[in-house]
Amino acid sequence: MDSERDDVTGDVAHIRSAKRVLMVLEHVNQAGPTTVSAIARAVDLPRATAGRIVATLRSLGYLDDDGGGLGVRASRRVLNLAKGFQPDLERMSTIRTALSDFTRKIKWTLVFTRPSGPYVEVAATTATESPLTIERSHPGERLPMHDSACGCVMLAASSQDMRDRVYGMLETEPMAKASLPDLQARIRRAESQGYAWHRRTGRREAVLAVPVMGMDADAVGALGLRYIHSAMTADDVARNLLPQLREAAAQIEVAWRV
Repeated sequence: MDSERDDVTGDVAHIRSAKRVLMVLEHVNQAGPTTVSAIARAVDLPRATAGRIVATLRSLGYLDDDGGGLGVRASRRVLNLAKGFQPDLERMSTIRTALSDFTRKIKWTLVFTRPSGPYVEVAATTATESPLTIERSHPGERLPMHDSACGCVMLAASSQDMRDRVYGMLETEPMAKASLPDLQARIRRAESQGYAWHRRTGRREAVLAVPVMGMDADAVGALGLRYIHSAMTADDVARNLLPQLREAAAQIEVAWRV
């Protein structure tokens, strides 16, 4: 019995260690050249622990010393971790080009999101390209599906089966469960309008989003236009920019189906 308990304890420790390693690698990959101290703060680890993980990843070839003196950066070996997703990488290259072209025309930030359980995850964004960006987002960032325009419009454009699956996941979280009636009302509006609008509490930016459809009945993602809430109303954005946003979404749909 004691040996079984020891095995379980050891398994938990190994899982926790693996999670920390992945958190550090993900942060360095997204943040670019960074220091051990910055990594420790970002992933909430003691500096000594972060230092040991960085040393291990460097020895395995996943991190390189940064020539600019900023510590470490992800190496090309990190690309090997995504070999199984090569089709997605090719699609995303096409999609990022379409988003960049659109942002150059209208200046506002675009964000392409994918569903991830009860969340939407940023797959591509022009936050660093838009001169009007206030709140930076980055690929891999996740937002609650019930608290985002992209999540709302994805559900509005998807089958009832997909909605029910998401509702079931949201019901396990007290705050999300309390927001379900409001989410369902916004979904009904998005169904009739063909787009969703939402501004998260305390944020200066709002988002107007349209669905990106796949080959079946469910949306594969959503394309959101982020703008300064005080600069335009949702009606202004829909009237002036919705056709272009739908055009960009159509380009993504073509890239996704290739």
